[in-house]
Amino acid sequence: MKSLATLLLVCGILFPLFAQQSFVGSGLNLILKKGSPSVQVESILYNSPAARTNLRPGEVIQAVNGVPTAGLSIPEINNLINGPAGTEVILTVGETRREVKLTIAEITGFCQEGDCENGKGSYVEIDGSRYEGQFKNGRFDGVGTIYFGTEAIYSGQFQNGLRHGKGVEASGSSRYEGEFRDNIRDGHGKLEIGGNTLEGEWVAGRPKGQFTISYANGNQYRGDFHNGTPHGFGVMTYANGHRFEGQWADGAKTEGKYTWPNGEYYEGAFDDKGRTGQGAFYFLNGARYEGGWKNDEMDGEGKITFPDGAVFEGMFSAGKASGMLRFAGESAGVGLEDAGVSEIVQKWTERQ
Repeated sequence: MKSLATLLLVCGILFPLFAQQSFVGSGLNLILKKGSPSVQVESILYNSPAARTNLRPGEVIQAVNGVPTAGLSIPEINNLINGPAGTEVILTVGETRREVKLTIAEITGFCQEGDCENGKGSYVEIDGSRYEGQFKNGRFDGVGTIYFGTEAIYSGQFQNGLRHGKGVEASGSSRYEGEFRDNIRDGHGKLEIGGNTLEGEWVAGRPKGQFTISYANGNQYRGDFHNGTPHGFGVMTYANGHRFEGQWADGAKTEGKYTWPNGEYYEGAFDDKGRTGQGAFYFLNGARYEGGWKNDEMDGEGKITFPDGAVFEGMFSAGKASGMLRFAGESAGVGLEDAGVSEIVQKWTERQ
């Protein structure tokens, strides 16, 4: 369960908020490599002032407007480079200390082909992603697809430059198909991630409320869901035929009914180690144990009531018990020490 929560958190990083982008800047992404005092060009945005120079990724920026970059942080260097639109910047680059001039400007994508105002066209974003589809008033609007390289990472409806309506969002092994509102998942949707499938209602980008979760191992959960895990009331059907119906907290069972394929079942409390606390187990032969549990075994005061009225009462520890087995209509009983449940049942069976 916890691994699914982790996957959902990662999923939020895998799927950026696609939207038409623009800002004022140089278009340079800089990096300080470990063990080196020199700042390097990591990448250059499309259609930016830096893209219109002969700068290349990997080159070292020695100085900005004559100010040496050695010893400065990336934010400090960015402050030297960037400014209002129209600001002229001189970069000293490489071992030859050549000068590269650029002018700070608004960075936007560009229309590659077609009608990117009111019609159909292809638009390349500043990060290199590409939109192909319908436009209205210069914005993505209608049906379209966003590509990164040759991979379609979103296909569906847009409104005013944002994902809005029904669409399919994909990244690697993760795929979401459902509704969006103002660029985020909102409404009914199905997410396939890490071999698991979640289907239900999304609110403000997060799964919330009733969900059906089909796990990669064949288990299936139906019920309340919060922060990436079962939380509240829900039913888990296991691939091995077992079933749990009851309350969950952060992906763990807390109280409810657990049923085995042969028809035996337990009703009571749980923790992350299994049956713990007070609970009752119903045997296939009609007998019933009521009492304490710990680490998924009978533990503490408890009694086993048999179908004919016979009762064993005693102290249980790690599944074994010491106590008295009394038969219906008899004052005497059989004392048992450190006996397993099967031994207690056998003593009762011998009197049948």
